[in-house]
Amino acid sequence: MRASAPVALHQLRVAVAEEHGDLVAALVIRAGGGGVVEEPFGHDVRLVTYGPRGTLEKLASYLRGLLGTAARVEVRTPPKRLGDWETAWTRRLDAVRVSPSLVLVPEGVRARGGASDVVVRLHPAPTFGFGEHPTTRMAARAVEELARTGRSRSLLDFGAGSGVLALVFVACGGETAIGTDIDARAVRSARKNATLNALSRKVRFSSAPLRSVRGAFDVVVANVERGTILAEAPELAARVAKGGTVLLTGFLGSDVRDVLAAFAPHGLRRRRVEREGDWALLVLGAPARRTPPVASRGARGKRPRVRRRSRTPRSR
Repeated sequence: MRASAPVALHQLRVAVAEEHGDLVAALVIRAGGGGVVEEPFGHDVRLVTYGPRGTLEKLASYLRGLLGTAARVEVRTPPKRLGDWETAWTRRLDAVRVSPSLVLVPEGVRARGGASDVVVRLHPAPTFGFGEHPTTRMAARAVEELARTGRSRSLLDFGAGSGVLALVFVACGGETAIGTDIDARAVRSARKNATLNALSRKVRFSSAPLRSVRGAFDVVVANVERGTILAEAPELAARVAKGGTVLLTGFLGSDVRDVLAAFAPHGLRRRRVEREGDWALLVLGAPARRTPPVASRGARGKRPRVRRRSRTPRSR
């Protein structure tokens, strides 16, 4: 059987006013874009994402209709002689200091920091961020904090992308981590990054769906768009251990209430909310003793009636 040819990556560029950068980036991600890179562009910013041409053309049409003249949207076709077109953007990348003790470093960039810093190296891929986005930074800080306590030994990273959060967890003291992503490119990228950091024995990445993941984890983290988090709330909640922590990000601060409401019926309670720019990180805690999901109220606010079985059988 012949192997399928790799899909050529094209580039979508969206130029907007700087103050609208975060909001438009969220729209791109919600509409199906991958990782978004933000570049200075005169007095504005330019948001760049990569993917197959057909996907980007549909996304561009959607954005033009939504944003009108407030944005300049274009799909760029790679030249016949690619050269380094698909990797030229990596020259602008630099190390990202996530916390006083954690640095994310693109492959090929010289690490800076003290001898006590934990350094996680990542191979930059055009469809996955590596730490330059606020949601990644917030999630990585929270993962590092939990790993360093020594009480959180296992982690599940849903929508792992480059694998950065799973790698941060084990690099900072966690014992094991599993990352899942439905995108085969993400799984390949994450495995490459695990090898780059000599962490392949502690971290495992798979394209298996969330429902097939077995076991309970001390930490469950998801840095994906809002719609996916809401749809997968029952599956994510079912995989956190008693007394464990769920870290959710990838959505705007205005979405926190909806996300919290999706997890509350499963016994998860808000511990804190962090914000960076327009983005939010929601930290939820699982009870030490798990309780069944709360039944929803009826249309008029009354609880559904439960018919109890009679002590003595009735004749029909």
